[in-house]
Amino acid sequence: MTLLKKTLIATTATMIASTGAVWAEAHQLDANAARLDATLDTDGDGEVSNDEIIEGNMAFFDTDGNGAIDADERGVAEEMLMTSNGTITVDMMQEASGSAGLMVDFDVNAARLDTTLDTNGDGEVSDDEIIEGNMALFDTDNNGMVDADERGRAEEALRTGSFAEVDAVRTGGSDGLPMIDVRAARLDMTLDTNGDGEVSDSEIIEGNVAVFDMNGDGVLDAEERGIAEQKVRSNS
Repeated sequence: MTLLKKTLIATTATMIASTGAVWAEAHQLDANAARLDATLDTDGDGEVSNDEIIEGNMAFFDTDGNGAIDADERGVAEEMLMTSNGTITVDMMQEASGSAGLMVDFDVNAARLDTTLDTNGDGEVSDDEIIEGNMALFDTDNNGMVDADERGRAEEALRTGSFAEVDAVRTGGSDGLPMIDVRAARLDMTLDTNGDGEVSDSEIIEGNVAVFDMNGDGVLDAEERGIAEQKVRSNS
């Protein structure tokens, strides 16, 4: 994977709405509603077909952002439309795209044309709006906000087109270990799942699956757990 390539699970960069930290919840496609949208009925037969939904929602299904729906993307889209009960969520898109091995580029030029990111309504998408609108990409410590250090790395990435520094922090730099503030995690009582008043190493690891799940399969395998335990011990 090149530095400019990200898995859909990691970034969903082409699908991010303008609502900052809650973009994942906000972005969904209601297939049942789409079937009632007469503007999608391009052949005028009185029905909105799967093909018309896919083509009419190009930005949603065009995961590589090239302006067209290729064979892989169409296959994922058709599978989602056939198996969903109406609402297609980001989670469904991530799962389907991940299983299909699809990748997305973070295209800064395309982001500048994405008017959903223009939150101040001035007609232009600024660096700040790109950064905030793509929270999941630049929030390398996964705390739900882009702090000063992350903003600096994000601005550098936008200027240079290189995500090397962002990637290095996300993966823990040269040692390849994920980054997490263990001391802060021990004070985060939302991680105390057994209710004993203390946050254990295991609870930190399980509560930060997205940080330690380096292959993006949603679970921690033995190797990832070993790396996670090493990271937690070394930063305690």
